[in-house]
Amino acid sequence: MSAQPKIMPAPAATLPMKPLIAALTNACKVIERKETIPVLTAARITATGGGVSVVATDLDMITSTFVPGAVDPDFEVLAPAHTLLDILKKSDPETPVRMEPGDKAIHVAIGDLTLTLNAAGELKDFPKTEAFQSNLEKTNCRFTLPADTFRDALERVKIAISTEATRYYLNGVLFQAVNDNFVIVATDGHRLVRVRLDLPEAAGALPDIIAPRAFIHEVLRHLKAKNCPDHVDIAATDSGVSISIGPDVVIESKVVDGSFPDYARCIPQAGSMSITVDRKDALSAVKKVTVITSERGRAVKLGATDGKLVFETRHPETGTAAVTIDAANDGPPREIGFNARYLTDALGTMTGDACLHFENEHEPCLMADRAASNVDYVLMPLQL
Repeated sequence: MSAQPKIMPAPAATLPMKPLIAALTNACKVIERKETIPVLTAARITATGGGVSVVATDLDMITSTFVPGAVDPDFEVLAPAHTLLDILKKSDPETPVRMEPGDKAIHVAIGDLTLTLNAAGELKDFPKTEAFQSNLEKTNCRFTLPADTFRDALERVKIAISTEATRYYLNGVLFQAVNDNFVIVATDGHRLVRVRLDLPEAAGALPDIIAPRAFIHEVLRHLKAKNCPDHVDIAATDSGVSISIGPDVVIESKVVDGSFPDYARCIPQAGSMSITVDRKDALSAVKKVTVITSERGRAVKLGATDGKLVFETRHPETGTAAVTIDAANDGPPREIGFNARYLTDALGTMTGDACLHFENEHEPCLMADRAASNVDYVLMPLQL
């Protein structure tokens, strides 16, 4: 009688709930719930040293998160990311999760709950290493930045990232090395923010690249997390950018394929008019005078007189509103108008007194944060 073939158990993974939820949350920030390509709704969960890597992609951006656990070396599944995350969020956070691959399915055990979930596709169809990732692995442009410094810079410039489809090259943030500065810039054509940081070692090889808007927002989400490490590691080529946030999270992306405009020509020199105000007072004034209209882009007129700055709005149906605050003025009485939202966005990211420099009501205004000399804001005026 011939011996029966020995049936080997399927490779399995037992993972802690909380880190797995965090990893799937990262994956779902990249994966659209209504994605039309089934395999792109999946998180690829693969055995790696001491745990698994949870990888997701939309073909432009890739996120990878490490989760520690007891894992068989050959374990790999394509999990329906949003479905699995929704299930885990309703479970006891202290209960471990066991997963095994099945026939076009994934077997999941959470305490006394057992599930068989349809696989989100076949492993062979999940996108492999993209060309830009291969280039990143070989790049000599790798440098480190303090996480809080990088977070502050991205928080300031993100307000000026364009969402206009036709000028797609403005739908991101420019990273470049200029002399001894690592320069970070965004503009939508109506406003511009530039931050200059000390150029880190090895960043001199940085090509001019445009990091996409979605990538910037995802990086910022991690930088604002409570457990964010003190430093981040950045790698870049002319086709991709990678940011490692601690040992467990890597976010990679293609760069925007386009040329950023010569923004330096748009940054004016200090004009003949200089106005310095308390940032909080100015921000409060803008918010108060815009209560008479629901239009986000309503114009706010600023009128500078000796020692005062008047904020005023007019609406053809509701009337007018005005607030006067103290100001240090250098120059004759002058008026200039701005988009209210652009003004509040800029003031909202400042930490010190705001200083406005302009020549007249037709020329761009240079705004400075007196607590951050490395930051420039440029606002185009509105005709009143």
